[in-house]
Amino acid sequence: YKCTIDGCDKAFDHDGERRKHEKNHGGERPYVCRRCGKGFLYPKDLRRHARTHPG
Repeated sequence: YKCTIDGCDKAFDHDGERRKHEKNHGGERPYVCRRCGKGFLYPKDLRRHARTHPG
């Protein structure tokens, strides 16, 4: 499954992986850390990041 974004030549074994990858092209980061303001595409990534902050 080839990425449908112009200029990107990445391909994936599963269509779900392609769709997840294509979200990265949009630049949207709706899940934002309240402590430092860093944004994430997925809530699981925000949760993992939050553990890096002490206390």
